[in-house]
Amino acid sequence: MSINFQKPPELVSLEQKLKDFPTFVADYIHHKRQETTLQTAISYLYDLSTFFDWMGYTGLFTGSKSEVPYSLLEKMPVKQAMEYKAFLKDIEYIKNTKTEEKAKYKETTINRKLTAVKDLFNYLCNIAETDNLEPLMTRNVMAKIKLIDLKVEIDKLADNIASKILWESEFDEFIDFIRYDYIHRLNGKTKEVNFHNKNCERDVALISLILDSGLRAFEVVGLNLSDISFHNNKISVLGKGNKAASVPFGDVAKRDLQEYLSVRTNKYKVDPGYEPVFLSSGTGPKGEPSRLTKRQLQNIVEKYAKAFGKPNISVHKLRHSYATAYHEKNNDIAKLSKQLRHADPKTTMIYHHVNDDQRVAAAKRVRG
Repeated sequence: MSINFQKPPELVSLEQKLKDFPTFVADYIHHKRQETTLQTAISYLYDLSTFFDWMGYTGLFTGSKSEVPYSLLEKMPVKQAMEYKAFLKDIEYIKNTKTEEKAKYKETTINRKLTAVKDLFNYLCNIAETDNLEPLMTRNVMAKIKLIDLKVEIDKLADNIASKILWESEFDEFIDFIRYDYIHRLNGKTKEVNFHNKNCERDVALISLILDSGLRAFEVVGLNLSDISFHNNKISVLGKGNKAASVPFGDVAKRDLQEYLSVRTNKYKVDPGYEPVFLSSGTGPKGEPSRLTKRQLQNIVEKYAKAFGKPNISVHKLRHSYATAYHEKNNDIAKLSKQLRHADPKTTMIYHHVNDDQRVAAAKRVRG
């Protein structure tokens, strides 16, 4: 029996991008794929791209990015490594390609980009080997570069979350806006109206699922049909660190998922057994449907959030929204931590402070 194996579009795209990088980076990314998800590996390559682009920008290497030798990384002075960290703090990037709006990286983004480079250097020093079974590199300058200290008072973090989430009372309002009201914002533009009519059930199901489970963006777009059990309202996912988990979801998401799946075959012209759950229409007359990407999911959420009047809402903020609503209803940090699959339960404590009306009221009563 022959097996018709077809690579996922994301994997094909990743392999194509790796051709622009040195071989040792491709080896590192393939190694990374063994311990994490495809989406995470793609994110690591994206963050490494900033580092290699910086090397060209500053003249540290004037050839093609794919020709950078690992010996150049091994001999990089501490001063230059520190200059890269400073570069990340000062550089502006294009936040919106349509308006050319620029912004600076947040400290969390800087740390993420530094972590990717530090992880690459660690791989080259402690995992990768030469043909003689010697470490590929013997010096790790990035081990001397510290991440930015992000110690912030938990109340400040909670206040920041509270200003950028949907409250539980807004969940249905937001979903109904997508389902019924958004189309009226398109002013009868045929192309946009047709696009919305085709994807409305998908978009509702996407957002409803996050608001009813707290799934991460890469977990949502990575879902396959075989991962969903409508019998017991659970979804099988590979979370951070490639850890398998069974995540419960609510009946509202169940209804919206089933509604989407009932039209998915006809609207996206796929076989009923085609595994990727959330699909993107192919571009052009011969475009084939494919798995929705993380970037596309983010664009979908941001589009509706802006029209809804909550432009700060992102996919991750929807996860925060779910967690806040869960804590308000159940007041059980241990169960919430398990639902969100936090490695450290202390991380979940932030949601105990997001809705702080009761604590404020108690403080006012001290001298009342």
